[in-house]
Amino acid sequence: MPAKNLHDDVADRSRGLAAGIGLLIAAAWATLAAGLVLPIMTTTKEFWWFEIDRTTWSLVGGIATLFTDGHALLAVVVATFTVIVPVVKLAIVTLLWNGGLPDTAGRTWLGVLSVISKWSMLDVFVVGVVIVVSKLSSLADAQAREGLFVFAAHVLLSMIVTKLLHALDARRLAAA
Repeated sequence: MPAKNLHDDVADRSRGLAAGIGLLIAAAWATLAAGLVLPIMTTTKEFWWFEIDRTTWSLVGGIATLFTDGHALLAVVVATFTVIVPVVKLAIVTLLWNGGLPDTAGRTWLGVLSVISKWSMLDVFVVGVVIVVSKLSSLADAQAREGLFVFAAHVLLSMIVTKLLHALDARRLAAA
């Protein structure tokens, strides 16, 4: 009899847990999509009491601006950590959950995902640093917007689901 995939094994033990994990994965996808396009920051440049410029940035818009302003290397780094890595991470989690990866590949990728998860908050940290530096500057001001919080929620959801799947998979393989 072939070994059950992770989803089927969890569903056999607890339908509620299986449904909950499925909802966590769906929520991680939704918050990723929203976090990439919602505004993450508004910068305001003022001269005395006059507002000179007000710009609202999303992650995707910020990456595009970096490219067009000639900061291609920085744009690639930001795009890697805010778009490519999270999409690949969730795709692997989704494949693992739906039985699309064999056990050996699944274990390998779960290990990789655990390492990647440690770097998941890098982009949220960068935006936080930009906001703090702007607050300290007398030339500009920056305010965090809803996209930053939605993206941070995505990072937390993806970290939780990765850790949960890792623990459940270890338990499943130990019982086999």
